[in-house]
Amino acid sequence: MIPSNALKTVLNLRMLGIAIFPLATIATAVLERSVLMVAGLAVGMMISSTLERRRIPELRAMTTPAMLFSGAAVRFGLLAGLFVICLGIFALFRDTALARSIGLIDLAIFAIATGISIGANEISARIAKSELSAAAPGMSAAFGRGPGGADPSSDGDIIEGELSDPDERP
Repeated sequence: MIPSNALKTVLNLRMLGIAIFPLATIATAVLERSVLMVAGLAVGMMISSTLERRRIPELRAMTTPAMLFSGAAVRFGLLAGLFVICLGIFALFRDTALARSIGLIDLAIFAIATGISIGANEISARIAKSELSAAAPGMSAAFGRGPGGADPSSDGDIIEGELSDPDERP
């Protein structure tokens, strides 16, 4: 069983990996940066998502260019909506003038957000992998595939924790 504190850490890191991009979008709106940064942050989300998909073989096989394009479009739409809402709220209280080009601040926001997302996903994957590998022997024994369990080469079925051999009918 995975300890609850390790599970909480993994889940919190995953949430950070997801939430960093909306936070970066809000920071972009507060700093009145170019709207092109929204597209950059959507690309950063896609980079992080693609790297995460490469870790799982089943997801790697299902990834197609159409899926990547539609995923990028959805991410861009959500981040653009958040950017416009934030700018609208800020425009109520002050004059806003967006930057007309991408500068070093934009590059820093992109690099920090993407780096934090990729790093948080990598750390959470390593924690989960180490915790699951530590729990694997106990799980194997519980399912009858390890020390103290049933012989995995037998042809019997395990029903309610007991091995029933198909040749021995009552």
